[in-house]
Amino acid sequence: MRLLILLFLLLPVCSPATDSPIGLAGLIKEALSVAPEIKPGQVVILSSESALLPYLRSWGYSRAVASQTLQEVRSLAEFTIDHHFPIFVNASSVHVQRIVRSWTHGAFPGQAARVMASDLYHEYLHAQYAAGECAALEGQLNLLTRWRDQGILTIAEPYIATKQSALLKECQ
Repeated sequence: MRLLILLFLLLPVCSPATDSPIGLAGLIKEALSVAPEIKPGQVVILSSESALLPYLRSWGYSRAVASQTLQEVRSLAEFTIDHHFPIFVNASSVHVQRIVRSWTHGAFPGQAARVMASDLYHEYLHAQYAAGECAALEGQLNLLTRWRDQGILTIAEPYIATKQSALLKECQ
């Protein structure tokens, strides 16, 4: 049954910001093509926050704790639970919707995919290495600045600055 739920959650998502059933799923597919360490089966698109509930319940979370966890992750764009796979992508997140719009309608869709890849990589570091937030931010910033310095990510300077600020604030 868990496999069936997983397969259902991996289906393409259609929300107002994706404009098509392949919007977010297509973006993630392209993002994973530039972040080969992350495997497609390690990422799950949540069409709504309640789609997380079957995972939490299958992992032994009580109804009360599962409900509290749903509240805690409601505003997150991408996240892991207890630093384990899968990486969850919240399709209703404003951040995710902004990246999808940039990918589907922007002048630099490949760069939008790299921004998503950097977010997924941040969560990958949590899940693969049990990295804390500071290490995950550092890893994400290294990836973003490397792509910027290579000239393949020119649209993300404000995002890089925001991540640098978060690193200084949270890790000093």
